Parts: sequence; C-alpha cells; structure tokens
Amino acid sequence: MLKRRAWRALAAALAVMTGTAGAEGYRTAADTEQVLRRAAAANLDTFEFSELARDAADNPVWLFRAGPERPGGPAMLVAAGLDGRHIVGSEIALRFIERLADGSEESEKLLSEHTIYVVTNMNPAGLATWFDSPTRAHSGSTGASDSDHDGESGEDLAEDLDGDGAIRMIRVKHPRGTHIADGKDGAFARPADAMKGERGEWLILSEGRDNDGDERWNEEEDGAVSVARNFPTDFPWFEKGSASNPADQPQVHALIDFLYDNPQIGTVVVLGTEDNLLTAPDPEKTTDPDVKGGRWGRKPSSLPNKNDLPLLRKVAEEYRKSLGLKGEVSTPGASDAAQGGLARFASVALGRFAVATPVWTSNMQLALLPELSDEEKKALPENGEIAKLQRFRDWLVERDPQGWAAWKPIKHPDFPDHDAEAGGFAPHARIVPPPALLDDLATTHTLFLMETARRAPKVAIESAELKRLERGLFELRLAVRNDGFLPDVLHQGVYSSLVRPTRIEIEGADVLDGPERIKLEPLAGNGGRTEMRRVVHLNDGGKTLTVRLVSDMAGRDERVLRTDDAE
Repeated sequence: MLKRRAWRALAAALAVMTGTAGAEGYRTAADTEQVLRRAAAANLDTFEFSELARDAADNPVWLFRAGPERPGGPAMLVAAGLDGRHIVGSEIALRFIERLADGSEESEKLLSEHTIYVVTNMNPAGLATWFDSPTRAHSGSTGASDSDHDGESGEDLAEDLDGDGAIRMIRVKHPRGTHIADGKDGAFARPADAMKGERGEWLILSEGRDNDGDERWNEEEDGAVSVARNFPTDFPWFEKGSASNPADQPQVHALIDFLYDNPQIGTVVVLGTEDNLLTAPDPEKTTDPDVKGGRWGRKPSSLPNKNDLPLLRKVAEEYRKSLGLKGEVSTPGASDAAQGGLARFASVALGRFAVATPVWTSNMQLALLPELSDEEKKALPENGEIAKLQRFRDWLVERDPQGWAAWKPIKHPDFPDHDAEAGGFAPHARIVPPPALLDDLATTHTLFLMETARRAPKVAIESAELKRLERGLFELRLAVRNDGFLPDVLHQGVYSSLVRPTRIEIEGADVLDGPERIKLEPLAGNGGRTEMRRVVHLNDGGKTLTVRLVSDMAGRDERVLRTDDAE
C-alpha cells in the first residue's frame, strides 16, 4: 500500500484534475479515462487499469481494479453506464473510485480485505450521445435500426423543430387527438376519459417529422442495440433495441467471460435502469426451488430465488433508509430493464448476490420532498399522475431551468393547418438529476457501495486439532465459521450449480473415513458454522498435515497441525 503521504498526494491530484464536476456537470469519457489512468498509475500494486473490451464502434470499455488480486475473494463488481441515458450511474461509479483512492484509513482497510472491480461505462457509444446537440435520450449504442420493418434503417429520426437544442415533445390540436390538457396552465396532457364525456384535443408526439410518411413519428429514434438488455437471462427477443442474439455486443460478452473467469466475485452492483432496491422484488414473482418440474426435476429459472429474498429485502430496506426514504418507491420501466439485465443475469444465472439501483428518479425525488399542507394539496390537479408531474416540474425548474420548457407555438411541417406546440421535459430530466445533487448522491452511494463490499461472506477455520488414536491414527477435529453478512453460497448458487461449495482439503495425510476433499453445506451469514471429524493417517510417518479451507467467493484459510501437539 502507498504511504499515507503518497495517498494524500494522489487524492489531491485527482481533486485538481476533476475540478468541480459536481457543480459543472457530468464528465465525458475522456475525462473518465484520465481519472482512471492517473489513479492506477499512482499505485500499481493496489490499482489496475485495463481494457475489458471494445464496443461495436471500437470504443474502449475500461475495467478498474481496486485492491490486490486474491483467489477465493471476497470481491465485488460495480457496473454502470449500460444505458446511454443513465450518465448519473457512471458519475457515481467514478466518484466511488476516487473515494477508494483517497488514502483514508477506511479505504485502505477495505482494500486490504476486499477486491473491487469497477466498469464506469459499459456503453461508451451510447453515453457519448448525452453530450450531443441537440440533446436526445439514447439508451442504446450507436447504429441504425429498422424499427418499422420497412426495409430501410434510420430514415425516421427525431428533429429539433423549435431549435432549442433538445428533443422534447410536440402536441398538435387535431380532431383525432387522444389527450386533453391538464395541470397548471395546461402544462401536461393526459388521455381523455370517454366514460366522463371527455373528448381528446391533442395528438402527443415526440419532436420531429414523419420522414417516411407512415404516420408514425420518429420510430427509428433510439433504435440501436440496448447494451443494458443484452444479457442472456430473460432476454427480450424481437423488441425494439434487442440484438439478434443475447450477448452479441462485444463488451457484454467480455463481461460475462470475466464473471465466469473470476468466481471470487460474489457481489454485483448495477448502477442503471434496473432496480431491486428502491422497490424490492415481489415475493409472488420469484423462483421457488422446492417446486420440482422439468426433465431433470427442476425448472429453468429467470426470476430471483425465493429463499434469497430476505437478504435482498434487508439490504434494500437499509439502502432506502440511507437515502431518507420512508418506504418503497416505484421505478417505472424497471421490470422491462430486468429482462436481459446484468443484475438479473448475475443473480439467476450465476448465483451471485446482485443488487441494482437507478441512483435517482423523479419518483424518488418526490418521495423526499416535504409533506404538502392541505391548502397546497388543493392547488394540485385532481389527477394523481398529473399532480406528481406538476410538483416535480415545480421542483426541477428551480434547480435546472433547462429541465423544462414551457409550451410555445411552432409551425409543424406535417400539420400545416393545425396549431402545434413544442415543450415539456428535457430528454433526461426524469432520469438524471441536476448536477447540484451529485455531491449528496455520491456521498450516500459511496457509503452504500463500501458497506455492500463489507457484506461479503468471510469463512475461516475456527478451530482445528488432532487427537491421537491407536496404531498411528489421529482424529482430525474441525470447526468452520462464516463471519460475513452473506452466506458463502446463496440458494440460487446451489440451484444453478454454478457456485462450487466451500470445501476442506487435507494435505499430508490419508483420510480413512471419507474423501480428502470435504464439501460443506452452505454456511449462513453472521456466524453460521459447522463441525466435522475425520480419521486420518499421516503419509510416510510424517509429523504435520495441512488443512485448507477453500471457498470460491468467501475467502480462504489454512492451518498446519503437528502430531507432537496432539492430545
């Protein structure tokens, strides 16, 4: 490890280089690479900066390792930037690396016991569009698509019709309108309710022209491959943004290989559009391993394991408390994001403890706002969804004036004889928080990530001793304990058969009443333990034997026992 003075020099250099990112905004891929290179170069023993893969557009996808490589874990992977709209996840991941490199006693201690891998930007081509002009919401990577299956690709994209530098929304007053204006100053629109005698007035469209004349507006916009939904578990076949096959994006394939090659990674954290923390999984939508079925007595799984749910719900509850939330907060689109998502894949297919959070959402922000008085509630629209939109809009414009644009008349080329208006939320306004919130979000989530790393299982040999028997035989007595929060193997790890059980290996003696490699049943967290006894005969009249405790992701331990010390 670096001397503390060198650590402080590194932290100061990072602070100078990154400047006031929290005040000025989000950092580009070039800014991020510079931070990673400098942090890694400062201490090659503790940090490593390498290329995980290159995406389809030949952009590098970087992998950062904090802490020395150690077989048997415990280790954690943090992945961000899978969705091109979600730059806040990349910023939090980058600030987490800066926290690990700050030279503090807390960081040094964490990295002395854990290894942490971070991918700050899984979708560099997609996130690069965040800085384009006009600003647009692109979740996928680069590339054109044929979303309307007309044999042409990318022919109907969005256009900035009002020239304000952002792709927002258009509403056109039309006899075929389906929506009516609602909220303060008619700022929002909702579907007309025919049962209440309401008649639609407005067509609601994304900003742009119907370039191919099929009366569908901008259907090719954001049609490129969704990296965030390119993983095999519950892959969304034939949907917009779906690739031809799972894991056909180079960086996704590379990350899957990396997880298979590094079984010591027991925890995966996704900062993106997936979510199982703001809203914990529904107990009714889980896999029950006790229900038999299928050709080999169990069914293929694409949902979280029912028996692992209590652990996840406990972590989710503490996460929400750290944010100041009093209860669960719905995350629109999270169910879709889980289909082909990294957290779902890591949990279900690989049996790892996987959590996911969007870091910030408009619903989360609303839940953090003070309670309204009765008078303030009366001033809101009757429609609950419109009321939430209005309150969020009022909060947003005080912090980011560009986050909302009042509706203004425009001449729409496709509707020359109809009134049309452009305005509404900016493309990322309900996905990415204003930069002024970044410091607080980074502090909270950095602490959460560090605590999540510390939750790893940690197995150790509690006691090991030899008892002398007759005819040169000895009884080996062992006790093994798991002092970590998580079990050494999750229920889904057992169900998937992809996580090897923790095992005892004995060297220097023959085991007479069982195999020399002893497989243990899963050890519960927070003190779960097991005891065993074996009769052994030392090889060639030896005086010592070695007992090794080996776990894929919960650490390793070893004891050397001498016959001279036997009872």
